[in-house]
Amino acid sequence: MFGDWFYSVPPVTRFYIIASVATTAAVSTSIVTPLQLYLNFSLVAKGEVSAVELPSPKSRRSKATPQIGRKQSISFFFCSRIHQIWRLVTTFFYFGDFKIDFFFHMFFLARYSRGLEEGNFRGRSADYLWMLILGATVMLCIAPFLRLPFLSYCLTFMMIYVWARRNEHNRLLFLGVLDFDAPYLPYVFCAFSYFFGGSVIVDVIGIVVGHIYYFLCDVYPLMSGRTLIRTPSILTSLMDRVGA
Repeated sequence: MFGDWFYSVPPVTRFYIIASVATTAAVSTSIVTPLQLYLNFSLVAKGEVSAVELPSPKSRRSKATPQIGRKQSISFFFCSRIHQIWRLVTTFFYFGDFKIDFFFHMFFLARYSRGLEEGNFRGRSADYLWMLILGATVMLCIAPFLRLPFLSYCLTFMMIYVWARRNEHNRLLFLGVLDFDAPYLPYVFCAFSYFFGGSVIVDVIGIVVGHIYYFLCDVYPLMSGRTLIRTPSILTSLMDRVGA
């Protein structure tokens, strides 16, 4: 039954859920640490120097071989600089440990990301992926000024905002008590996060980036008759090849 539900989830949302769960599982089992995943532009741009010891040919001789009158062999070190480019991606996949907050965000992904991909982006998973790429790029530009190590919450909030704006006539019931229209959903979540002592900065970033996308993709074309956001053909072809 779970398998039927899982494979019914559209491809981009399914990949995001798998990557997020796998990243958290890797941290929980100490395969990697959050220090290897967080966003650090210095390590991305300048890299980290690593040294590899390369023994000299003389050191390969048998220890039983007499070395009288010869100088001791010397080991050489080969240094390389590794640019940790993966941090530009892993910052969007780590949601913290397997706690209640993690499962809340997996629920948000399963519901609102899927709702977007099956609703407004039905049959256009490439367009949905392009939306996430554009949003992630803007967030990466903002992150250094706010010193945000992880942007996964921001991207999730962007999904929620775009879903809410494109389903403005939906009525929602929050915690079985609060009844409101869908466009207010991001602000309800933001207030809920603030009430429980969470930082609203990541929520606000998601709202701002989501609104920028919504304006450029939905509002501006109606005002000017011009389309600014177009999915690259190479991305469309790639998604077609994987059957998305």
